[in-house]
Amino acid sequence: MAQGSRAAPKNASEALVVNGRSVAVTGLEITSAKGEKVGTLKKALEPAKRQSFKFRPRNGCVFTISASFADEAEFEPTEQDLCKDKTIRFVD
Repeated sequence: MAQGSRAAPKNASEALVVNGRSVAVTGLEITSAKGEKVGTLKKALEPAKRQSFKFRPRNGCVFTISASFADEAEFEPTEQDLCKDKTIRFVD
C-alpha cells in the first residue's frame, strides 16, 4: 500500500492571508468560482500580520483573490487553488 497517495480535498474550507509587504492590505476579496464572496477584510491587515478565513467547504478549490494596499497598489484578480495551497501571501 502506497503512503502519501491521498487525493487533495475537493473543497477548500479555509485560507490564510499573510501580509509580507511593507504597507497594510486595505482591501481583500476571496471569491469562489461560483462568484460568491467567501472572505473580505473587516479592517486593514498591517505588515507582517496574518489573518485566517474559514468558509463553508462547498465552493470547490479554485478561488479568485483580489487586494488593494495602503500605497494604492492593486493586486489584480488572480486564481488560486486553495486545496493545494491555503496560504495567500503578499510580498513586495
